[in-house]
Amino acid sequence: YSTVASTYLENGSNITIANNDAFVVSKNRNGPCTGTAGPTTCGNDDGSGNSLTVVNISDPTNPTVSGAVQSGISQAPAELFGAYGVAVSGTGQYAYVAAQGLLGTGSPATQPQTPDTSTGSFSIVDLLSMQIVQGSHIDNSSLTLSKGGGLNHATSVAISGSGTYAYVTAFNANRVTPIDVTNPSAPIVNTPLSDATHLPAPADLAVQGNYLYVANQSSSNEFTVLDVSNPASPKWVASITSPLLSGAYRIHVKGDFAYVSASSASTVAAIDISDPTHPR
Repeated sequence: YSTVASTYLENGSNITIANNDAFVVSKNRNGPCTGTAGPTTCGNDDGSGNSLTVVNISDPTNPTVSGAVQSGISQAPAELFGAYGVAVSGTGQYAYVAAQGLLGTGSPATQPQTPDTSTGSFSIVDLLSMQIVQGSHIDNSSLTLSKGGGLNHATSVAISGSGTYAYVTAFNANRVTPIDVTNPSAPIVNTPLSDATHLPAPADLAVQGNYLYVANQSSSNEFTVLDVSNPASPKWVASITSPLLSGAYRIHVKGDFAYVSASSASTVAAIDISDPTHPR
């Protein structure tokens, strides 16, 4: 995998650890521009990234790539285009990948819109075969009515303790979307929780017990707690705001604390969640 790793690990966007392995997702990188019309003629996939890479870390001094799967424009049908979030099942058989797709015409305005047009997606990877499970890929464009926008710029994913539900942030749509993954070959998208007030820009999330913790990368500096005791229907229960959470981008939960890294504030904040309904 030495040659594979040189392109698969480029543009790494997120990582999770399970047992003796590190699972790294990598997003797309824009290709070279052609013609004289400016950046809008650039491609949005130069052949690297758009991947999930498994790195064995049983010997931390000598990490080795043990498997990888790539699916971008250069490897159509581009199921991992903009891979940005990853979680692994408790059994270790499946990895769940949230992909952000295109950034959109406004961020920045020169972001290329072709040849891929996906605005976000969700896929399941079988870690035994290192292949995307047939029937598992869901693109945001396929969601309609009450589920619309549920994967719009999907940036992160977390798995419930039972392993039957995946929760995905839709950054551009102020949503957290529950997906029933009981059958990996036919995941079912449930109605997202849409809340522009308490989910102003959900960038990352973590689940522990009956609660889901969300970091919002927004000017409101908000940390949000959702009740997922009914896994198919998350409910808002609490929020806190602080300048120390400005640009909140990544979150990790352990015991009574949630740790949030905030890019704009240049901080890592420790939030006491011993009482999830009153975080501090």
